Amino acid sequence: MRSFLLIVLLFGCETASANPPVVTGEINGHQRDFVIDTGASRVALSMTDALVLGIEVDHERSYTVRTVSGELTGYPVVVDEIRVGDVVVSNVDATVLDSENPFPILLGMSFLSQVDAAWLYDVLDALLLRKGS
Repeated sequence: MRSFLLIVLLFGCETASANPPVVTGEINGHQRDFVIDTGASRVALSMTDALVLGIEVDHERSYTVRTVSGELTGYPVVVDEIRVGDVVVSNVDATVLDSENPFPILLGMSFLSQVDAAWLYDVLDALLLRKGS
């Protein structure tokens, strides 16, 4: 097992924001809520989510992931497609975390770096995304 630093912000831990930005989208055609996490270098999801979403995990390829909750085992995967509104990104690097604690799917920089994001904090707390050029 190799060591790899992946900083993720797990839901349920103390966060800098009481209400992290959440968007609804699709991952491999399945509707899900995503927590926008610019501190996560990759999209991160649980082993349970990976199974439900049909994402194959190679248990021979693992690495140590350091989170705010401690160290976890992570497995590198590639998600076929993530869609948020009109934004579609294919072949997104992600990490499946072997955690006993449930957490929402984190939309990390492996997705966010491929789009331009404009944050709008008004009464609706809206988030607009458009495909980067």
